[in-house]
Amino acid sequence: MHLLSCHESSALKGTDAMYVARDKDKQLYLFKDLPLRGKECWWAESGVDGTYLRLDNVLFPDVTWESEPLPVSLVSASEGTA
Repeated sequence: MHLLSCHESSALKGTDAMYVARDKDKQLYLFKDLPLRGKECWWAESGVDGTYLRLDNVLFPDVTWESEPLPVSLVSASEGTA
């Protein structure tokens, strides 16, 4: 399980839909908004500050450079244990 820091979770606070996408170099990212595919990586149209978070590459093995971004939701640890 990937735990977010206070800074990371506050940057994503209030976000309903998020997206996971993998760059051509196989790096995995969580985006606050639907990203756009560039030549070698995905870009957040709204800018870069606080709009994406790098994730552990072993997560979401089905997400590839060739696939479209995967819509995801965050669940807090307290919600997940209920």
